[in-house]
Amino acid sequence: MPRRFTPQEEHVIRENLRQAARAQMGPRGVRRTSIEDLVGAAGISKGSFYRFWESKESLALDLLAEWEREFHRAVEERFQSEQPRGFEDSAAFLLSVLLEEFPGRMIAAGMQGLLDSAEIAYLARTAGEREARIMDEQDLRFFERLRPLFLKAGLRPTENKPVIVAGLRAIFEVGASVVSPAASGLGPATSDDSTASSVAEGGPRAHASASAAPNLSSPADGAPHSGPKHAPPGRVLAPEHFHRALALIIEGFLRQTFSEEVT
Repeated sequence: MPRRFTPQEEHVIRENLRQAARAQMGPRGVRRTSIEDLVGAAGISKGSFYRFWESKESLALDLLAEWEREFHRAVEERFQSEQPRGFEDSAAFLLSVLLEEFPGRMIAAGMQGLLDSAEIAYLARTAGEREARIMDEQDLRFFERLRPLFLKAGLRPTENKPVIVAGLRAIFEVGASVVSPAASGLGPATSDDSTASSVAEGGPRAHASASAAPNLSSPADGAPHSGPKHAPPGRVLAPEHFHRALALIIEGFLRQTFSEEVT
């Protein structure tokens, strides 16, 4: 039976577990991090871990929620500073957030493993009702803070708030599949060595072709690849193709869910 901890000890252990998770899950992802890894760094038994979190996935979601709050604040401040106007400016703003702000802050925080699109999909599947509700409420509050900024940009919502919030989340999930952690050259690769090396050669702006394109023909359910069957995706679909596609998706979404009232 796990021993009892004093309130002070519980506080220290909780922070130690969070630090261990940032150090290990942040770069590696939740699936590559075991509870044994975390408790070893925190100096407690595996049984004691469950006094603090229900699972390593719950701990990972807490870290993501914390990171997302900081990211939301940065986006809100940048929106206020840049003051885009109309559909085109606002779409360009959101695109720059996806391609610049998102990967920059992800790398600076050491979260490239947890923010990998495959990790996010995994956590979405395993999230409990409580975690899902917390993330939904956080996104809804974020949109409430952005609403007056959209109005100032001349865009008035024409859809209800949950639909717009779900759309913004979907755009960011699509963006996360393009802005691959491995592609930054600063995080561990989550794909095969050939992909990782092609990204390293191309630099940060080569990430789209090395991360998103292979997923178009990837085997389902993580089945192993039998070997390359096509030309390297970067020779067919260059990063600018993905960036342009994202721009079209974002502007189309804005035009479907807002009306433009720029004078």
